[in-house]
Amino acid sequence: KYGSRNNTPPLAKGVGLFDTVREINCGRMAHFLVEQFEKTGPIYRLPIPFPMVVIVANTADARAIYKDPSHLKPSTIYTNIDELTHGPNIVSIAGKQGDSWHHRRKSINRAFAPKIVRRMNEVALEKAEIWISQTLVKDPDKSFNVAQEMILLTIMVICKAAFDYDTTQSEIKNMIHALEKGMEEFSYKTMLNPLRKFSTFLLADRREAYEEVAKIKRFAIKIIDHYRENPSPTPDTVIDVIMKNPNYKDDSERIPDIIVILFAGHDTTGYTMAFALLELAKHQDEQKKLCENLSRESSDGSYLEAVLNEVMRMHPSTPVTGVKQLSCDFVSSKG
Repeated sequence: KYGSRNNTPPLAKGVGLFDTVREINCGRMAHFLVEQFEKTGPIYRLPIPFPMVVIVANTADARAIYKDPSHLKPSTIYTNIDELTHGPNIVSIAGKQGDSWHHRRKSINRAFAPKIVRRMNEVALEKAEIWISQTLVKDPDKSFNVAQEMILLTIMVICKAAFDYDTTQSEIKNMIHALEKGMEEFSYKTMLNPLRKFSTFLLADRREAYEEVAKIKRFAIKIIDHYRENPSPTPDTVIDVIMKNPNYKDDSERIPDIIVILFAGHDTTGYTMAFALLELAKHQDEQKKLCENLSRESSDGSYLEAVLNEVMRMHPSTPVTGVKQLSCDFVSSKG
């Protein structure tokens, strides 16, 4: 609720249903939402008839909504991911299956302790240096697709740092293709048209999506087998804590979490790095300042952080931070 308890948030100004659908699906969603924020205010409704979709750009209200455990992630959005991950995962079951979700999440948290994150950073640095030597130093005049390269590098780092698995570029490219096909079907088409769930035998592209996501499952099984065959696996990696967690009944429950951790966030990270490199290449003076700052022993990384924050402001890789389904009326802090 916005204002008095009988008032809903104001409708976004100057746009209709078809305008909204077009803007959301043409790659301008982040800019579109900001434009509506500037026109309408920090809390507004999108002109979608059902369900009511409210954008909350007020920090205090967003924090209050996120901190209330009764507000859950909407199943209409997140359970579609289960088809991609081959079962319920720590994202889609959040807040629903009590102890099951709690034990999974708590166990994985150990893999992100400060000393483990430092080890992950070392792996990232090592992989980045290999990429620099093979891509930039080896052939400095050769052009390349910076977005594609950063996505490949990001997944390569995740595989090694989180799953103790050295992957190849061909494996990653196959997984990215499979992921794109799966996301298109299960996170986009099925969400817009739930009836697709009952028409698989009629839809060739949906059957193809199932074939592609089966490749992702085989890749997850490959990671599990590699861990079991390793006589001395690295302790406290993501795969290590998942495999040692007794709360998983079997590998069929481990596979969905492996898949969601493997691919969740790889695109936002990769595209942020790509845009950072692009902007630094366009602004040579800022590139020089950053290099000089990082080369100082006294550097605390604050200038690098400022550069990345500006890149994310200019090129937001995700339009929203999350989606919640309210379990009760919510009164804005703005009254």
